[in-house]
Amino acid sequence: MIEREYSKALYDLAENVNDIKEEFNTFIILNDDELSSVLNSPKIKKEDKKALLRSVLKGFNEVFIDFLCVLIDNNRFNIIKNINKDFNDLILEENGIVKVMVSTSKKLSDAELNELSDYLCKKLNKKIILNEIIDEELIGGIRILYNGECIDYTFKNIMNKMQSIL
Repeated sequence: MIEREYSKALYDLAENVNDIKEEFNTFIILNDDELSSVLNSPKIKKEDKKALLRSVLKGFNEVFIDFLCVLIDNNRFNIIKNINKDFNDLILEENGIVKVMVSTSKKLSDAELNELSDYLCKKLNKKIILNEIIDEELIGGIRILYNGECIDYTFKNIMNKMQSIL
């Protein structure tokens, strides 16, 4: 996706990734609906948008400001939040950390979460950040999502596979 390309470009340009990460996260907070509508408006000249950004972000890293200006030039400012997410994911990847979303029909116990985390750490050979999601539509079982991969051991999925075999 295009968001990944932009986040990778910013990551490669950054001399200090953690400083850029902090500024990016701060900017996402500052980028309220009003500012966002101005920066995404086709009625406002790109040069005016960039001047506004430079005044609002006075003291921010120049590489980061220039990056935001490129987004404005390319009419891609509307994907800024997705770029931020991908940028933060890149930092995790570079540090050997994987975000894992675990969906179950009921809350897992701490012992179950620890066991799952240990299993995934060994399987992926990386540190794990678990995000548990309670999905009441699941009858039972577990669905694990990470790095675009899906391990689906939900009853619904198992039943569908059995049905397709029969």
